[in-house]
Amino acid sequence: MTKFFLNLSRKLVFPWSLIIFFLFVISDSDTPAINQIDRLVAANHFSVSSWVFINTPVKFLSEARHSISTPSREDQNSRSYIVDYFELSALIHSIERDLSSSIGPLSQKKHRRSLDIQHLELLITTRSTLQGKVQTSLQQLLSSIVYEQGLYREIGPFDLIFPPVYFQFGEIPKLLVISPRDKIVTSGTELLSGGIPLEAIQQLEQTINEIENHSSLVVDIAGLATYPSLLPYHLPVRQTLRTIAHEWMHQFWFFTPFGRNYFTSPEMTTLNETAAELIGNILGDLAYELLNINPKLPIITHQPNPNFNFNEMMRETRTEVETMIDKGHIDEAEAYMEKRRQIFVDNGYFIRKLNQAFFAFHGTYAESPTSSSPLGNQLRVLWQSNPDVRSFVDVLSPMSNVENFQAYVRQAIEDTGK
Repeated sequence: MTKFFLNLSRKLVFPWSLIIFFLFVISDSDTPAINQIDRLVAANHFSVSSWVFINTPVKFLSEARHSISTPSREDQNSRSYIVDYFELSALIHSIERDLSSSIGPLSQKKHRRSLDIQHLELLITTRSTLQGKVQTSLQQLLSSIVYEQGLYREIGPFDLIFPPVYFQFGEIPKLLVISPRDKIVTSGTELLSGGIPLEAIQQLEQTINEIENHSSLVVDIAGLATYPSLLPYHLPVRQTLRTIAHEWMHQFWFFTPFGRNYFTSPEMTTLNETAAELIGNILGDLAYELLNINPKLPIITHQPNPNFNFNEMMRETRTEVETMIDKGHIDEAEAYMEKRRQIFVDNGYFIRKLNQAFFAFHGTYAESPTSSSPLGNQLRVLWQSNPDVRSFVDVLSPMSNVENFQAYVRQAIEDTGK
């Protein structure tokens, strides 16, 4: 049955067309109209619709040639090239990082850089020969986990995974996040090219802060829920599987009131992201256990201070900043954040900029130490009353606002206390 439903899903041309249509419609709907900022980012803007238009048909035609069966624990060949791929990606990322921060005499640096670039190009070429097989294998793996957890749609006599689990490795765009200075909330976002240089990032942030009197920050993101999903090359295996599952949950929920109301309020955005994180981690971990591999990674020489409690310090920082802003002490709050940023850096946690936009972005995930939202704990309560993936997802899917969700959680707490 599993092989049949997966193969059949690749032949559903109309649903595929429907997905692409919806993605075109919503591709740029997540950013409020900020005309001046649009002009500032125009040179480095990342177009979701263009990416989808170029990559979705290619991905569909490529994957449609291959049938996918349930992954086997004895598939050693599959495991071998997956291990090779992630070891290559880790090595490439390490070399790229070294190239961007190489030090030493100029002549030595030029010679070393030339050798490293040649080596890097060879590694990237080798990785590209494995990429298609690895993507297909990981899609196969997660599809089997998704089906086992009951996350399929009943269409006539068939149980179909819809949309199919599809993703692609590539260069991930960066995200410009804008927040008012007097409140920690996302007021605007823009996707930027992943290759935008640091100097351009810093100039863009400074210009927005001066012209708009806002707090702004360009951040790296772990993935993008286009279709297919877009993932970075350098994540470890477990985090890659978690991220594929996280982005797929957004795609799954898009066809429900829960996902369609993602942008109706900051609270619904946080609820969607936190729920996708919770279920994505569960599905990703199940896939990782089934895969059962352990790639060798480059030795990391720089480690954070093991005696420094990052989560506690970050929660304390967020609470104090909100208190200061609520009292109107905005300049003091910004000076305080810079002092705290330096403490994080001194203890091995590099944070380029700590400001209102930083907390607005990272606070979207309610279980993050940067968040002050109660929604994370409330989702945990929901999970305790619905401790399997299918029932948890089914409860959330019809919810169109946070009020409905919180009313359900209150009832669940009351029922537990009876």
